[in-house]
Amino acid sequence: MQTQPQDSGAGPGAGPPCPNCTAANPAGVDFCWRCYTPFPPGQAWAGPALQPVPPAPASPRSAPPQAPGGPYAGPWDTPSASPKRRTLNLKGVVGLIPLVLVIVGVNAWRGNFGQTHFEYPEQLAGLTRMHDAAAREYEGRVAVVDGADGDEFETVGAAYGEGSTVGLHVGTTEGHASDTTDELFSAVAWVVQGVDPSPDLDVRSGDRDGTEYRCAALDPSTPLCMWREDDNHGFVVMPGKSMDVTLDTMFRVRGQLEA
Repeated sequence: MQTQPQDSGAGPGAGPPCPNCTAANPAGVDFCWRCYTPFPPGQAWAGPALQPVPPAPASPRSAPPQAPGGPYAGPWDTPSASPKRRTLNLKGVVGLIPLVLVIVGVNAWRGNFGQTHFEYPEQLAGLTRMHDAAAREYEGRVAVVDGADGDEFETVGAAYGEGSTVGLHVGTTEGHASDTTDELFSAVAWVVQGVDPSPDLDVRSGDRDGTEYRCAALDPSTPLCMWREDDNHGFVVMPGKSMDVTLDTMFRVRGQLEA
């Protein structure tokens, strides 16, 4: 006994009737389920026409709020209802005044007073400054030292000793000298000795703590030592002393004279 196949959902009579036994057939079959009579070509039924699916309903969630200026605008684009007014902090300005004055003062000191300055005390290297006629003559003699390039150096000099005996002659010049160290030494030797130094003079040269120096014995009893720095130079003469003592005294005197 033949059984009817499971209905595909179309139901009896949903498809074309069999031309042989008129039995109702499901949709989409090519032959009759009862008598197996094949359906003519083109008579197979594909089923009811598909209906278009309606679009899905919109999501109940609302779109996120957008900042003024567009979807990419941020809180910085939101105009402020009451913009803040900027006020000048007078306390801060007043507090900066001392700092500004210090900076200005330091710059002025560097520009106008930054070079080395010498002052002559009444006591130097254990000796007393002399003010007699011979000392005044020496001070006038070294007041101007002519450089090799025609420059005139304003040199300050002083004599120190015990009683009427001179133990130390000193001379200092403030400012940069364009002369070479050898030229300066020759000019100083001329002022001290009154004649140009001998070319055969035994000169000792060197550098101590960044300060260049020259030493020579103008005669067996008159050693002369000179120092030279970028913004000053000076010399000492110690009659009757050795060159080593004169050199050491020169550096000690140079430090004591600087104001």
